[in-house]
Amino acid sequence: MNRRTPQQLLAAKQAELDKLQARANVSASSSVPLYSVIHVALNTCRKNAIEANKVLGKGKTSAQARITKHQVWIDKINQELETAAQTLAVAQILKGRLSVLLEGFLKQEKPPTAKQVTDAVAKLINPKPQKEAESESENA
Repeated sequence: MNRRTPQQLLAAKQAELDKLQARANVSASSSVPLYSVIHVALNTCRKNAIEANKVLGKGKTSAQARITKHQVWIDKINQELETAAQTLAVAQILKGRLSVLLEGFLKQEKPPTAKQVTDAVAKLINPKPQKEAESESENA
């Protein structure tokens, strides 16, 4: 076992007493105007250390917790960006095709029926896969 010698015990107790005496001296000096500037600076240092420990720690307000939380938002925003880019690409392609469709209808001598317009637009917006279209034409 690690038993301490009487000299080690005395040294430890003396260090404790010295620490308590130093703390008492600091506490007593807080009421001395001469040292007020030092006490203000000490309090500022303590507050700064507390705030720094919050950021460096592992709590809800730590930097790592905030980074993790914001990374979730960043990932969501990136997904929205990707979806928006895809939506824009599809919209531009569809816009071109609808313009061509409209120009084609306008060039005809006889205007199309409402059903023809509706069917043509529906076909552009929701095109059927090739196999599905072939199977429907075989069944007809």
